[in-house]
Amino acid sequence: MELVRPKFLPERFKGLSEKTLANLRSLGQGPRYYRRGRLIFYDVADIQEWLTKNPVETSDDCHGY
Repeated sequence: MELVRPKFLPERFKGLSEKTLANLRSLGQGPRYYRRGRLIFYDVADIQEWLTKNPVETSDDCHGY
């Protein structure tokens, strides 16, 4: 298990911002996270799994190109 604070995740996962993760947490969505007091942590493996299971469908995918 490799726990990482949200502010360091954009370095490893381009396009996944700290703000996006905060919004997803507030909606009860997104990858699993851990809380230690006021600090939030994500397991890198959980982020990778969540990204794999939640692909973004582009307009090209919808039109069969």
